[in-house]
Amino acid sequence: MPLIPTTVDYYAAIEPAATRYPFDPNQVQALLSQAGYARGSDGVWASPSAGRLAFGLTTTSSSQNESELSILGAGWRQAGFEVNESIFPVAQTQDGQARATFPGLFTFSTPLGEDTLASLNTNGIPRPDNRWVGNNRGGWSNADFDRLSETFSTTLDRDQRVQQIAHMVRIFNAEIPALPLYFNPIPVAHVSALRGPQNVAPASAMAWNVYQWELQ
Repeated sequence: MPLIPTTVDYYAAIEPAATRYPFDPNQVQALLSQAGYARGSDGVWASPSAGRLAFGLTTTSSSQNESELSILGAGWRQAGFEVNESIFPVAQTQDGQARATFPGLFTFSTPLGEDTLASLNTNGIPRPDNRWVGNNRGGWSNADFDRLSETFSTTLDRDQRVQQIAHMVRIFNAEIPALPLYFNPIPVAHVSALRGPQNVAPASAMAWNVYQWELQ
């Protein structure tokens, strides 16, 4: 049996204490008003001390990413934010420093799975002393998450791994260092007579049990 927990395992472990964030535009307006912001004649939130509520929104060049960028930007503008969209130059996609020092928000695709989650620790922050290597480009740091990530990387017991993942997910869900938006489905077509292919956990190989596949 593979050591990779399933999505059901994750949810069973974290469901009792999961933090929920329902879509509530009215709550957004209430919170911004409490923070001293008011919508101007152009509909953009602003405060006397901080000025207009503006930020940059960047993505790497691809048709899907750019469509996503437009949708996100339109949504935030409708809510009263001034959003400045930009496309990250293709020539800089391998530049770790540029990828880690963007202003505002960056939307991009990332692999799934527990290894990707665990890599969002303090050691995964790209910085000058590690030559800008790492996936934690937002620079998020949490000591409890770091301890779980380190323990997870040396744990083989399946049940313990599920619990460690659940605790990491709970911390991630409470602090929101990133906003997961959706999953990209990867359909795998095969003839109905083929027996063996099945759903797998994130980051797993579809053909992990190919030696058991057979045509009937």
